[in-house]
Amino acid sequence: QEIVLREITANDRGQDVKSVGSNHLAWEMASFDDLQEICDQIISKGIELRWSRSNSYSVGVYFNDPDGNSNEVYFEDIKAFHRRPEEGEYHQKLVGVPS
Repeated sequence: QEIVLREITANDRGQDVKSVGSNHLAWEMASFDDLQEICDQIISKGIELRWSRSNSYSVGVYFNDPDGNSNEVYFEDIKAFHRRPEEGEYHQKLVGVPS
């Protein structure tokens, strides 16, 4: 992951509001089951899941928190990465999550 910090100066006042603040927060889950559980909790709270992504070794789900900040919850299967790093989608599918 990457974190970028910069000073906000007087010159920034005229900038687009999107240029200041956080772009994206990502939360790694320990297992696929943990990812499914957190997705179920997010849905049960009425928070809209914006989209999901999948590749051969990871699955991620994106949503906005109540303040409008972009968040991702994801799981990476390192064993699957070592087996086949770029082939298709992850072998498990999240239930109730849009693709």
